[in-house]
Amino acid sequence: MATNRIIESFRICAEWLSGHQERILIVTAGIGITVMLIRAGRGALRAGLHARAGNVYRNLEVVRRRREMFANIEQMSSCGDHRPLNIVEIGTAVVQNAPHYPTNAEITCVTTATYREVEIERLEDEYPYVNIVYASPETMTSLRDNTFDVVVSTLSLCAVEDVKQTLAEIKRILKKDGRFYFMEHVGAKAEVATSQVQNGYRVWWGTLFYGCKPDEKLLQILNQSGFKKVEIDKLAVDIDTGSDRYIGSLLSDVINRFFTYLIGTHVVGVAIK
Repeated sequence: MATNRIIESFRICAEWLSGHQERILIVTAGIGITVMLIRAGRGALRAGLHARAGNVYRNLEVVRRRREMFANIEQMSSCGDHRPLNIVEIGTAVVQNAPHYPTNAEITCVTTATYREVEIERLEDEYPYVNIVYASPETMTSLRDNTFDVVVSTLSLCAVEDVKQTLAEIKRILKKDGRFYFMEHVGAKAEVATSQVQNGYRVWWGTLFYGCKPDEKLLQILNQSGFKKVEIDKLAVDIDTGSDRYIGSLLSDVINRFFTYLIGTHVVGVAIK
């Protein structure tokens, strides 16, 4: 009897998977992630995957767009009265970005990421001139209206509770003609099958990755945020999770494909107040 139930379970599973590459990918990735959790432990896995998040920046098109972004910020610094730029960065990605800002810029990092002690310590050690403000991006009340020239967010908005309110705060603290530069992964359109997968993984994904939302509809919110001009480009980014250190290369390849499927669509651009 037990054998029959097992056979029937396999039959149902095979029927569900038959002809559905997306489902096969999801199930296999789930197995791989479970194996990684067992072998590495959730804390070590999260730390490792976040450490590898910088690999997104190795995508050639992403590299080009980042250089373009920093060149534009540098150009802003060299114009006008040559005063130091006031820059706010949302999240601890400022650790990767700080070396690329103008040397005389006044940089403020807004983060609630007290759990990412390693990045905070590195920021304090290597870039002591960065002012760290522990606050939610939705309520940056300690930052005055119309004060900052530039706000930057790279792979941070996916984890905020309220993107609409965060954009309102960014707009509030920017000066007139101030610029908000962003590079973020975004959710698929509602009518696309990927969107259903992203919605289904939202709670699980957020629990594993510090509140990250794979289905965040940033594009729609940005276009309705009240900035006088918004320029957005889409990028398809291959994700390398570095999971081969925990599991074999075959499952690692599946994990990478799954991450790319789930959060590989990125947008880069600028919104001008």
